[in-house]
This record gives sequence, C-alpha cells and structure tokens, in this order.
Amino acid sequence: MYWRRVRLWTVLGLALWFGVTLGVSWWSSALDAWRVGRMPAGYWWATQGAIAVYLLIIVGHGWVMDRLERRCAQAESGMRAS
Repeated sequence: MYWRRVRLWTVLGLALWFGVTLGVSWWSSALDAWRVGRMPAGYWWATQGAIAVYLLIIVGHGWVMDRLERRCAQAESGMRAS
C-alpha cells in the first residue's frame, strides 16, 4: 500500500514536470504576442514560470511524502501494540 502510493505521487509529479516542460516550450511562441517589460512573455514564462512550478512540485512532493510516512508509521505502531 505504501509503495503503491509513493509510486503514484512520484509518477504524478513527473507527469506534471513533463507537462510543464513541454507545455511551456510548446506554447511559448503563442505567448510571445504579450510582453513583460521588454521581454516577450513566452521567454518569461519559459524561464521564470517553469522554475516556480518545479519548486512547487518539489515542495508538494516532500509534503505529501511526509504525511504518507507519518500515516504509515502510525498504522505500523498501532499494529505492533495489538
């Protein structure tokens, strides 16, 4: 049960990472119509926005794994007590 959830969250994180990497690259030319200062918005999203999403993926994965490990440790200690 534990490893199944770890794999699920890892695959979801990798899929999000892959989607952001390809999505921002794919749509950056369409976003170039907008401007952020003097820079085209496509460039800004590709450099700044993707990095922010990567950091959110890392923080979110760590938070979810911490909760999962605590829940499994509680269940394991409950099984030992009985």
